[in-house]
Formats: sequence, C-alpha cells, structure tokens
Amino acid sequence: KHYIMKRIIAAIMLLLPIGVSASIPEFTELAAKYDSNEQVTTIVIDKNLLAIAGGAESNAYIDKIDEVEMIMCDNGSLFEEIRKECDAIIKRYNAETMISVTEEEEQINVYAIKNGEKISNIILIINGSSSLAAVISGDIASNEIGNIIQVVGA
Repeated sequence: KHYIMKRIIAAIMLLLPIGVSASIPEFTELAAKYDSNEQVTTIVIDKNLLAIAGGAESNAYIDKIDEVEMIMCDNGSLFEEIRKECDAIIKRYNAETMISVTEEEEQINVYAIKNGEKISNIILIINGSSSLAAVISGDIASNEIGNIIQVVGA
C-alpha cells in the first residue's frame, strides 16, 4: 500500500544532501505557529544531525546541508489548514509541480522553486492518514535530480 510513498520519501531523502542554504521564512513561521499544538509535530534537522544520519553514499553531499524543516499531523482537518497555508507559500514562490501521486487515500506532491537554472527549494506535501509538509532548501542543479532518483531505483 505504501510502497510508492516509501520510494518517493526515499528519493526525497536522497535529494536532501544536494545543498541546502536557507529555509523559506514563511514555512518556518508556519511551523512555529503550530509548534505548541499537541496534534502537530514540528522537526528541524540541522547539518550536524544529517551528517550523523547520512550513509556512505550520501557523505559527498552532507556538508552542503544546513537544515530540513517538517510539519507532521495525523488530524486531517487540522492538516487541511496547514496545507492551505503551504499552498499560499507554493503560489507566492511560483513553485512548479515536480511530481504528484495519488494512491488510495494518500496524495503526494513535490514542488520546486527555481532560481535560474537551479532549484532553490523543494516543498514536499504528503496528505493521508499521517500527513507531512517539508521544505528542503538549497542550490540544486536540475541535472543532479535524475541521478539521485536512479540511485533509489524509482
């Protein structure tokens, strides 16, 4: 059931080491807004933790990461509020859809914010029984994404 979702999350996790430099301020504010809500979990993974968690195949990229921000929620109606605010961020930054997958009751969307020829931010939204919104920021060359996804076998 969750096979496709796991592969996409694995692909996104491999995309993390491509070079993160700055987060989206509005997403940081959104995470702070819901941080005290017991139904929401917010996570910020910094450079040091990513270096510890990174495997041998991703070590070449780990030093380029500053942080990854995530908002997780199991309450569907509450996540809809979070999703609406994420949609406003996506619209404000003119993010392009990289992939959109719907499987049974789960929907996965990955958006890219470009800065010239490179991708400056990736926004991941997973909406289902357990929902997640995440921002991966950096300076990602478009030609690197295909190679990373090939490593996963997606």
